[in-house]
Amino acid sequence: MALSTLGFFRTVVLSASLFVLLPQHGGIAGVTASVEYEYSGSPTSVRVLSQARALEISTDCSPGDYLENATCHACPAGFACDGSDTKVICGGGYYALGGAWNCTICPAGSSCASSSSAPAGCDSGLYSPVGDQVCHGCSAGFYCAAPNLAEVACPDGSWSAENATSCTLCAAGYSCTTTAASPCAENTYSFEGSSACTACPDGYHCPTADQAPILCPSGSYVLHLGGGENCTECPEGNYCARTDRSPEPCTPGTFSGVGAAACTPCPAGSNCTGTTPADVNVCPLGTYSPAGAQECTECPAGSQCSRTARAPCPPGTYSLGGTTECTDCPAGQFCATQNSAPDNCATGTFSVGNAVACTDCPAGFSCPSQSQDTRIECEPGWCVALALYTVCVACCDAARACRHCSVLCCWLDLDCGDADRV
Repeated sequence: MALSTLGFFRTVVLSASLFVLLPQHGGIAGVTASVEYEYSGSPTSVRVLSQARALEISTDCSPGDYLENATCHACPAGFACDGSDTKVICGGGYYALGGAWNCTICPAGSSCASSSSAPAGCDSGLYSPVGDQVCHGCSAGFYCAAPNLAEVACPDGSWSAENATSCTLCAAGYSCTTTAASPCAENTYSFEGSSACTACPDGYHCPTADQAPILCPSGSYVLHLGGGENCTECPEGNYCARTDRSPEPCTPGTFSGVGAAACTPCPAGSNCTGTTPADVNVCPLGTYSPAGAQECTECPAGSQCSRTARAPCPPGTYSLGGTTECTDCPAGQFCATQNSAPDNCATGTFSVGNAVACTDCPAGFSCPSQSQDTRIECEPGWCVALALYTVCVACCDAARACRHCSVLCCWLDLDCGDADRV
């Protein structure tokens, strides 16, 4: 439709076309008609200016065919035909079967090796994007879940070889790049899904790479940086408080055997000349030692000693040192101290044993023995001789009752005055 303005009137040209397929001719017949109107703005003022008709025969073929020698032919495979005398060859990544009016792009997941053949689906582990002529092998380190999907990179801790449809989880005992798995080296380990192997920590041993490290038993150690592989028992004379540290020597007064987590104090009653069990010796009799002693100590005078302890001698006994028990102070002697030899009782005194002092013979008695309590009472008229005290002697008649007089009066045979009585 076209409009033009003529003065106060407007001109309108209407046209229409009709095309009819003529199968028997292989072309198209077209009729075109046009009417020119003029109007002044109201429906009643329209007048026809002109009319025209035309009949036109087109010689083009229908889409999917091509014209050759005035005849329509089906478009061959590998070409696109729009009905004209032109055939368009399909380019790479496109195809067309016979009678196609356009080329179709090769779909994802297929190969189009020939533009005249139908697409062929990619095999498992291969893929192709839209418009590719060939299927591609899935790259190592990637997986192709379906042929029509792009390849996807394997996540850390997994891997794949070429043409994989899925990634493989890295197995325990292996380290993995995204393209390959390699076994862990000695003294390393890894868990499933790990991308790298981990060094076995000090204090642990790793007998297999696919298991968690195992703590060394108490009294052993291992240092992997020092070249160690397995747990080693702590040597004698040393202790291993921790499995991840080197052995430490026992201090004097202690010892240890093989595999000790701590040193043992030298036992009471022994001396330790070194730090191994062979260096532990029992104290000889008459000596003693507390726990942890390097040497045995001689039992001192005035004490009695077992191998493990000492105790003071009780009163009335004594020791001169180096003894396991105290000696009773003998009869006729006294022991004023426990750390010296006994002293003899003086004349007129006695002891019957275990005495710290001798006993004086009482007045009116004779004590003939210093080692026995043999006090003998003097008869009337008899007294103990001065400074002897061992025998009674006559000093006056019975009437004097001399045993009640002083010794001196008795000895001098004098009458007892009141002042001299005892």
